[in-house]
Amino acid sequence: MNFSDKKSKIRDRLLKFLKKRPTMESLQEQGILQESVFGSHLDRLCERERTTVPIFVKRCIQAIENKGLSIDGIYRVSGNLAQVQKLRCAVDQGEAVIKFHTCVNICICTIFIK
Repeated sequence: MNFSDKKSKIRDRLLKFLKKRPTMESLQEQGILQESVFGSHLDRLCERERTTVPIFVKRCIQAIENKGLSIDGIYRVSGNLAQVQKLRCAVDQGEAVIKFHTCVNICICTIFIK
């Protein structure tokens, strides 16, 4: 078997595998795949959550009002990037919408609002 035959065989297997995969639309309809919070339009989030203000935004504002109003320059201070990324991934996976009241660094919530 020469190189072009091997290449053709691999390509055929790969195409067969890719054709068997479900489409993005079918995965979204089944609830397996959800649109992420970050990078989505606010109106789409509101539509999906059936609210006028996305839950994520409400939770951030509540956390800021509860903990951050006494901090000077709260919107100027940047939070820890590792914590920001960790919370962002958790929110996109639907895990951390409730966890904002336990944020150690309230500046993370202000970063999300900015």
